Amino acid sequence: MTTLYLVRHGQTDNNLHGSFNGCQTDQPLNETGKKQAYALRGAFADKPLDAIYSSPLVRAVMTAEGVRGTRDMPIHTVYDLREMDMGILDGVTFEKTKRDYAEVWHNWKKDPEKLRMPDGESFIEAQERAFAALLDILHRERGRAVAVVAHGTLISLLTAKLFGLPLIHRRRVPYLPNVGYHELSFDDKGYFSPVHLRVIAHIPEELQLSPPEEIDKDAWHGTYPVPVAKES
Repeated sequence: MTTLYLVRHGQTDNNLHGSFNGCQTDQPLNETGKKQAYALRGAFADKPLDAIYSSPLVRAVMTAEGVRGTRDMPIHTVYDLREMDMGILDGVTFEKTKRDYAEVWHNWKKDPEKLRMPDGESFIEAQERAFAALLDILHRERGRAVAVVAHGTLISLLTAKLFGLPLIHRRRVPYLPNVGYHELSFDDKGYFSPVHLRVIAHIPEELQLSPPEEIDKDAWHGTYPVPVAKES
């Protein structure tokens, strides 16, 4: 049995101000984000954990340090776990995007298969390179417990792929707020099932800030195993 924790990083100023927070904007955690990351120390203190992987962006690495806590273990950074490339809209507010880039905003919300961020990635490109990185981690860490610290959009793309959902329904897997996490388990054949989705009980109430976009009202709650690991 392999246990995977998919953890979203703590808050940055872009999160606070409702802006796209892609891979070009390498912001550290703000003061709220640091407190959120510290809350992960308690959440993971008593969990068996064999390895920690992280996006190389500083906000994710700072959060991974919270997951690690007092353990004497490395944090492995993986380039393809970085957030989606938002192109020229990295750091631009959602409100400005709605106003000045109406087609991009429409595709983000309503037609994600067609989305390409100006001078950046498409959803499909980001999903494919991140999923390949996740598969590599799962193959390497088979039978172990591993935490992967990444980003809101990237995690939603990964879980859509795992659950076999089209991009338009990616939010049926509940979207993670900052330092929320999903716990998934994989059997010996590589089939997975959710253990806990959108875990936020470890976050102090005053730090439980709403995600920038509404969670899909039809959030997914069933079991939909998908083979993701190579046969031995």
